[in-house]
Amino acid sequence: MPRTMVLLVLTLWAGSIASGQVYSGPKCFGLFCIDHEVPARSLFKQLGPPSTRASRLSPYCYQSRDGRMFLYMETFDSEPDRVADIFLSDFPNCMRAPKKITEDDLRSWETKEGIRLGSSEADVLKAYGKPSWEGKVDAQIYRLRIRGHRPVDKTPQLKDIGDKRIFYNAGVSSDDPSAAESGMRDGKVSWISLSINE
Repeated sequence: MPRTMVLLVLTLWAGSIASGQVYSGPKCFGLFCIDHEVPARSLFKQLGPPSTRASRLSPYCYQSRDGRMFLYMETFDSEPDRVADIFLSDFPNCMRAPKKITEDDLRSWETKEGIRLGSSEADVLKAYGKPSWEGKVDAQIYRLRIRGHRPVDKTPQLKDIGDKRIFYNAGVSSDDPSAAESGMRDGKVSWISLSINE
């Protein structure tokens, strides 16, 4: 499913529950911020030159040297040097795409409020308040979040990904396209996604 369609589905789905809500999630995560333009080259400078993408719609995929942290970032279709979203997880999130090994300490990436992989759910709620939507992790996560996953692929055990999702956005009636999601596994953050859509 194309990235823009995924973001639209997520926005409509969560927005239908949180219509009229003001976005209260994180504004920045690592070097990426949704309240100002972030050139892809600024992330490449920290992460290292990316592997070649199959197309402009493909993500840039990175992996920590120890193979325990995985990050992808996507750019706007119309502005290939402007980052649109990032996804950092402690499980593989890019399939069928070349991954660049980065020397950057992905485990140290955090929001301005100090939320990172491994933070507690209580810390997330304390930092950002009541989420726009929350629910269980289900097979839909592979269609929405794991890039390159196909229905014919063997699906990892959901417990290895997480058991709960917490989502923040401003709702469909808002002009604010900001969205953030945290996945939880046993009460701890196993992934963080931050995005802004045109």
